[in-house]
Amino acid sequence: MIPINVDFNATKNDFGEDLLVTSVFYTLQGEGRFTGQRFIFIRLAGCNFGSKTQTCVQCDTAFQVAKAQRYTVKQLFDHVLQLAQSVNCHNIVLTGGEPTLQLNILDFMNMWIAQYPHALIQIETNGSQPQFFMDPRFTSLYLMNYHKEIGFGNIYVCCSPKCNEQTGRYSELHRKVWPYVNCLKLLVSADPSNVYHKVPDYVDNALCDVYISPITVYKKAPEGEVSSIWDHDLIDEVETARNYAFAAEVVMHPALIGLHCELQLSLQTHLFTAIA
Repeated sequence: MIPINVDFNATKNDFGEDLLVTSVFYTLQGEGRFTGQRFIFIRLAGCNFGSKTQTCVQCDTAFQVAKAQRYTVKQLFDHVLQLAQSVNCHNIVLTGGEPTLQLNILDFMNMWIAQYPHALIQIETNGSQPQFFMDPRFTSLYLMNYHKEIGFGNIYVCCSPKCNEQTGRYSELHRKVWPYVNCLKLLVSADPSNVYHKVPDYVDNALCDVYISPITVYKKAPEGEVSSIWDHDLIDEVETARNYAFAAEVVMHPALIGLHCELQLSLQTHLFTAIA
């Protein structure tokens, strides 16, 4: 598989006070618990696996730091607020790249919840940045309006652990991250030689929802945020179809990959609608 949209392996030290943002857009959530619901997506630039060499070779997302727009926290808040008011949508997805590299997004989150106390902010993370989850700005906000019966309040953390292509080992989730993980999303491939043919052993002991998501195989880099599974020049239909079928089999028969827990299937439904 040829990596696409390659960047560099970013660290929190690559970011200053300002926020580096690749795109802000209004769309439907395509995966996981909130599939089909309206959200404003904020794609933060940079990822600690951004070189797409040893890890995340299959990643289809463009989050290059050099192409990002720079915002102060207040500028980003005003920009997103204008969009939110125009479409009457207050729920946010923070994605990347790896959004938890930019710690000052926590100030934006606090401003947003102050503006919209019942808004939901979903964080899509690989779970490798414990300093984000240890920050008092996060812990206090996470516990705000926390509902024990559903396991989250204003903040919902979707964690997608990544596997090293060379060692075949998944990154371990830090013990400071685990308490805040509301769901795991695991990629799978039908190819037995692919590192994503199986999932990490700790999934069986996870006390959260576990989603299985098939890898979409691209022939080339998609342009912008919009991709379509019906684009024959973009999608490797044969390999993608194999992965979709395999993911469904895994959910129906977890023992295929050595699991015993309940799983849920999560498809990238935004690919079928060809929206961002």
